[in-house]
Amino acid sequence: MDDDNNPTELGYESDSNNMGAPPSTDNSHNTKAKRARSGVWEHFTKMEVKNKLGVMELKAVCCHCQKPLAHSASNGTTALRRHVERCLQNIAPNANQTNLSRSSTGEVSTWSYNSTQERYHTIKFFVMRELPFLMVEDKYYSEFIKGAYFPNFENISRQTLGRDIQKMYKSKKLDIISLLKNAPGKISLTSDLWTSIAQSQFMCITAHWIDNDWKINKRIIAYFEHPEPHNGIYIAKALMEKLIEHEIVGKISTITLDNVSNNGATVDELIPKLFSEEIYGNLFHVRCSAHILNLIVKDGLKHFSVLLAGFRSFVKMLRYSPRKYQRYCQFCEMDGFEKNKIPIDVPHRWDATYEMMKHIMKHKKPINHMLQEVNIGFLPNEEVWEAAENLKDFFGVFADATKLFFGSLYVTASDFCLTIGHLKNLLNDNPESPICEKMLLKYDKYWNNMDFLPLAIASVMDPRYKMEVLKHLLGNWAKNLPT
Repeated sequence: MDDDNNPTELGYESDSNNMGAPPSTDNSHNTKAKRARSGVWEHFTKMEVKNKLGVMELKAVCCHCQKPLAHSASNGTTALRRHVERCLQNIAPNANQTNLSRSSTGEVSTWSYNSTQERYHTIKFFVMRELPFLMVEDKYYSEFIKGAYFPNFENISRQTLGRDIQKMYKSKKLDIISLLKNAPGKISLTSDLWTSIAQSQFMCITAHWIDNDWKINKRIIAYFEHPEPHNGIYIAKALMEKLIEHEIVGKISTITLDNVSNNGATVDELIPKLFSEEIYGNLFHVRCSAHILNLIVKDGLKHFSVLLAGFRSFVKMLRYSPRKYQRYCQFCEMDGFEKNKIPIDVPHRWDATYEMMKHIMKHKKPINHMLQEVNIGFLPNEEVWEAAENLKDFFGVFADATKLFFGSLYVTASDFCLTIGHLKNLLNDNPESPICEKMLLKYDKYWNNMDFLPLAIASVMDPRYKMEVLKHLLGNWAKNLPT
């Protein structure tokens, strides 16, 4: 959501030419026209306002809260009178008087209460903080706003909040479509599917491009539920529908997906629909480098499965036993270490395993004391600790590469070839190691062919590297060609 204060997105767009115009006093009107000039019209102004369909309608706009109400000869003034009674009760004395406020920079400025602005910021607050809609009806929320900021705060229902959010979503979506249409160059996509804890299946599509100021831009253009089947045909169909909807079919350059088999079929379905020339289709699919790196490292970590299982059980013990964690903290104090919870790894993020081992090696002494006191079936000797230290040092290089690939606020494509070249050299330096042997097999499966070519082009464009990195990679690739 943009930070621009744009309350017209809620559908309250008014005709500025009629703003503040007094009721008509044309003497040619009949008696009914004279009745329309009852005392209630001291609190309302007639003006044309756009409805939900964008059609201009004559409304009675409250002079106190700026709320547009329906008005016609058949409606009468009962509803208007009731609104005035409620509105005047909510408005503090001199509510329309201009007030003074101080900005975060210390500048003094003037402001006056505007109900449309209040609605806009209410929506923004609930969306950005992901709050439950029911909270908007909470009396303490209303009392807080009225007491601290706006005595004339006009609360809304959760149903109204939901409708307003839908209006704003549609408005923002049109803004994104316009932004993508005016993007100066090609657009790259990333997409992923996953299953939530409630077994609901979702797809997310993100667009990335460089603007006229050479700044990286990214926007989530689609986030929706995508039930089974998750085969290539249906995934490609869902992607094409969103590209057509956002009018960017002809502006796509690449798509980055992880390395499951159905994504390969998805790419095969998309290429003939997006590209007329084969060479562009060959550059279309960019495999997710972070995912490949995760697969490579996991094959290497299997060699340390017993060691990792032992330390993992120790971390779980501290996490689920407050008494034992307190004892561990005592050992930390005695040995002069800072008390910190050791992070536990998660199955789908190998770098979390590295962070766990890095923390463990920093606190080797208190952990040794703790393991000697408790019995969890794991008591590492010096040989095990040495293996753990080697694990931390060896996989630290891969952790740095993972961190680089995860970057989203800076360009990573031009550093890709140099990074995987360093990893290849590291593995080749230890050809007899069973760990490196397994990791090399996985590396060659994904990166010992021309799949890196789209990112190699970015490396050539980088003035730091030019052709040097690409020549090195092509040389390694040629050495592995069958003779």
